[in-house]
Amino acid sequence: MESDAALASAANFISSIQKGRPHMNLQSQLTALQEQNRGLGLDERAHHCCDLAKQLEKAGEYESACEAMHEFWPDRHETPRLEGLGEGTKAEVVLRIGALAGCG
Repeated sequence: MESDAALASAANFISSIQKGRPHMNLQSQLTALQEQNRGLGLDERAHHCCDLAKQLEKAGEYESACEAMHEFWPDRHETPRLEGLGEGTKAEVVLRIGALAGCG
């Protein structure tokens, strides 16, 4: 299952942040996670992005957390892209973006 692989990769990514790997690895790891998301449905990608962004925010990596939400929030000065998402997923995306917007 691709979603299991994506979640395992996200767990490894978060673990590397908590272990103090250099910031330079964040971009390459985000890129790898974005590629793994390609096979997932829109709602599943949104949940995955929100989970990852929340973990990055907890680790103090606010820029990376915003980057994790890029598919749904490409311009931080605009409203998020919510088209095609289920109502619950829309709420989750708006909640996560609201939390991140308060960090900047």
